[in-house]
Amino acid sequence: EPGKYDAADGDARLTAAGYTKDSEGFWADASGDRIKCNITSFSLWTDLGPVLAETLQQHGIESSYSEPTDAYDQMASGNYECGLFGHNGSQSGNIYRTLQLYTTGDSGNLFQYSNSEFDAIV
Repeated sequence: EPGKYDAADGDARLTAAGYTKDSEGFWADASGDRIKCNITSFSLWTDLGPVLAETLQQHGIESSYSEPTDAYDQMASGNYECGLFGHNGSQSGNIYRTLQLYTTGDSGNLFQYSNSEFDAIV
């Protein structure tokens, strides 16, 4: 069910994927490497970012929140673990610009999304 909060379901999915909780209660793979989600973002997310990081911590995902001055550059280069970023779909007034944000190799594709079928359509 979309939007349903179910921590037990999340735990079950991580367990099924081969993760276990370490001695400090963080999810780790068979090699002992923890799942990490250190969130990089902008001041737009100052209210939400720390809350999200703390929620992840409470559920066994090692997390933090930061707003480095080069956040956009980190995201554009793919040099980050997790990020908060958004757009309203009309920033340029051109629907094709929004579609390009999800096109392989586009400079605005901060999430490094790649799907050859989507690229062919766009």
